[in-house]
Amino acid sequence: MRSTVAPSRHHHSGGLPPMSVLTAASRRSTGAARSSRLVALAAGLVAAGALAAPAQAALSLTGTMNPQTGFPAWYEDANGTRLELCIADPGCPISPPVLEPVAPNDEAFYSLVGADLTGPAGQTVNMELAIEAAFLDTEVTFGRVQVTMSGMQPNSAYTFTYPYGTAVWTTDANGNMVGGFRAAARHEVGCFAGFATPCDITLGTEIGPFLTWDPAESAPPAGYIGNGLTPHTVVGATNNFVRVEGPGLPLGGIQTSQFTVEGKLAGAPAPIFFVAAGSGDFGTQRVSATVSRTVTIKNNGLAPSQPITATAISGPDAGSFAIGADTCAGATLASGQTCTIAVTFTPASAGALSASLDVTDAGATHTVALSGTGGQSALSASPAIVNFLNQNVSTTGPENVVTVDNTGPVSLNVSGAAISGDNAAEFAITKNACTRPVAPGGTCTIGLKFLPGASGPRNATLDIASDAAGSPHSVPLTGTGTVAPGSGTATTPAPTVTVPKLRLDALTVSSRMSLRSVRRRGVHAVVFAPEGAKVIKARLLRNGHVIARTVRKVGGDGVLTVVLPSTKKARRALRAGTYKIQVTAGQDTNHYGVTSSRTVRIR
Repeated sequence: MRSTVAPSRHHHSGGLPPMSVLTAASRRSTGAARSSRLVALAAGLVAAGALAAPAQAALSLTGTMNPQTGFPAWYEDANGTRLELCIADPGCPISPPVLEPVAPNDEAFYSLVGADLTGPAGQTVNMELAIEAAFLDTEVTFGRVQVTMSGMQPNSAYTFTYPYGTAVWTTDANGNMVGGFRAAARHEVGCFAGFATPCDITLGTEIGPFLTWDPAESAPPAGYIGNGLTPHTVVGATNNFVRVEGPGLPLGGIQTSQFTVEGKLAGAPAPIFFVAAGSGDFGTQRVSATVSRTVTIKNNGLAPSQPITATAISGPDAGSFAIGADTCAGATLASGQTCTIAVTFTPASAGALSASLDVTDAGATHTVALSGTGGQSALSASPAIVNFLNQNVSTTGPENVVTVDNTGPVSLNVSGAAISGDNAAEFAITKNACTRPVAPGGTCTIGLKFLPGASGPRNATLDIASDAAGSPHSVPLTGTGTVAPGSGTATTPAPTVTVPKLRLDALTVSSRMSLRSVRRRGVHAVVFAPEGAKVIKARLLRNGHVIARTVRKVGGDGVLTVVLPSTKKARRALRAGTYKIQVTAGQDTNHYGVTSSRTVRIR
């Protein structure tokens, strides 16, 4: 099998668009607006009046279904000429880059023939003959004869003699046949109900045998029946011309034997090895953890594949991948048939890992790229030290919160939190919101309180156990037990510190910001620190949880700009919603004053 990747295809409902104009002079661009089509849904009926029986035999064979397109691979006429669909083919000027139910790529042609005629008074006539593939809720094919007229006599009948018979078309009140009026008078026969069950109705079209360039004038390009652009004489029918007779035209009418002809000769059937893009991409997975994906291999060609003799994994990181259940080894795939190979990924180390799944048949070895990234969770806790400052002995101070950040590429699982150390009994965990997995870039919080049992410095450690490297992660806890004046319960009273109630002079921040802006630049706040302030601390909160913080020294005129979050990675993790920014001025990092808050809405 040769290897390829098929285009994606999606189905939609709605009317079929009209065909492109087929001649070099009048061919429309693929992006032009399309009028709605009225189609003949009754099987085998011809949607036109005054149609004589075709002079020639029509099409004779419908090809097998093409797994890549969902349409018949080809149509064959009575002369044995087989034409396949023109898709992304420079030899077919009217061919879409991909056939899909989205304009302008929602139609393609097996055969496309057109002729232009001009009357003595400037009248114009165009006749189009096509075998087409398009979408009407599902894939459909049909033969179409269409006439366009302009500048003719109003409400007048015109007789057309053309390669496949004789018929009469009547103009509208303006002497034209265009738009919906033209669509209603088309001759259309085809498989309008799709191909869920085999359908040969398109063989009943009057179009056949196919018209091809007359080799007496010049041979068509190799592999084609014409170039789709150059007007040319043709062979294939008894009447290799178009003649139009009727009111306002000379005696004997107007006539041409020049046609634009487009069509591609069907190639020999061959197998095509196909695997959907990304089938072997495992993304980021935890180091030493095993995940599995199923790789589906399909024969997108029209001929059976060679027997698959072996499947194996090779490449620089082959040891991190393994083959499981395998229905491909020993299989021969018919057209459109699939087989599957289960592949597991167990990253042996952190970082990008790659290998190849090699599928060998009698003709070649086909490779499927395998890739994945080994990752480990990483834990960062803030603040680095939790300082409860001064607290009267035997009383409980306000709660402090430790924020746990997962800075790794895989989820973080916290298995426990405990307090250890000399004064462990004087600190307590009040809440633990880290009992569920924390997504990469996510956070959780642990609440703590301090109840000193004696005066003087008191110290302990918060130990956070997890699956992150370096577990357990330790956060120092400290505080000072103090004695209330006059209590006399302590032998060595600890000095108390009077903290002046420093308050910001001003805090300026925009109340509304765009998500795109803050992900790129962060949330900016202008802080006007009061006299006596040496530091400020700033925090960004969402739903009561601190997601970013910073401490800055105050200098100069006391005006400074704070940006939160401070890292690009953290800014990219921001989401739309309501946030609060809190800023507090202090004499030092242990003595802060009054906190100022502002609400920020990110949209």
